[in-house]
Amino acid sequence: MPASLVRIDDPKKASAEKKFSIGSAGAQSTTDLYQFVSLFFGLAGIFLKMRLFLWQGLFFCIVSFLTGKQVEGETKQVFSSFSITLVGLAMSYMGPQAALFQ
Repeated sequence: MPASLVRIDDPKKASAEKKFSIGSAGAQSTTDLYQFVSLFFGLAGIFLKMRLFLWQGLFFCIVSFLTGKQVEGETKQVFSSFSITLVGLAMSYMGPQAALFQ
């Protein structure tokens, strides 16, 4: 190899290298908490017939979708809580017993 192409000094420092990590466990646990809370509010809103719980469930479902990673299992959980909340809202505003909801 010609002498002009060989570099003697390497700009990388072995002591400054950092291992790559995908993420922290704290962010995943808050997303799981938001999913659980949204599912809880959605089911509580349907069973207790309270629109406020349904709107809170929709809010937490959107937050969990926006803050979470796009993993297949997590997407299914978000979709199930979102669909439960939307069905509850549809029942509360358009159902035959809409007067029972507060």
